[in-house]
Amino acid sequence: MIRTLQLQLCICALLAILPWGLHAQTVQEENLKAGYLVNFLEFIEWDHTNSKGHRIGVMNSASVVAKINAICTARKYKEHGKPITVTDFKQKEAIKQVDLLFIPRGMQALWPELVQLSEKEQIVLIGEEAGFLESGGLIQFVTTNNRLRFKINCKQAERLNIRMSSKLLSLAIELKR
Repeated sequence: MIRTLQLQLCICALLAILPWGLHAQTVQEENLKAGYLVNFLEFIEWDHTNSKGHRIGVMNSASVVAKINAICTARKYKEHGKPITVTDFKQKEAIKQVDLLFIPRGMQALWPELVQLSEKEQIVLIGEEAGFLESGGLIQFVTTNNRLRFKINCKQAERLNIRMSSKLLSLAIELKR
């Protein structure tokens, strides 16, 4: 009886802390993604030059936007002396003039239109769901052995005339050619 009670208390304690542990993991993952998004700017070259600085777009994720802004503020981050602006887009129609666009989970229905837009506007599309690269995305976040990594679609980068440094390519766990 005492043993059963102890077991029940252990299970209740685990269940009580489990959601917090999952939340902490999600927050940590968002922090890592935000860091990657900011750092990608250093290793990617576009044909167009923008005198106003780089622009990162995020589809429907205010928390990721807040984390990117926090990183840029904490580091007083500027790319080649130019500021980085971050925008949270709620609708695909509002997307204009961004260099990177992060598309979180659950937005697969928008992929075809966003790929068309990226080809027209030379936007680096970054996603996190399986099949993203095959659908025309350029960078896909993946979790391997509890580590956030990424894959790169080199073929799409060539189509968009976007150049990625050899350093960035060497960090990818897979290059789709």
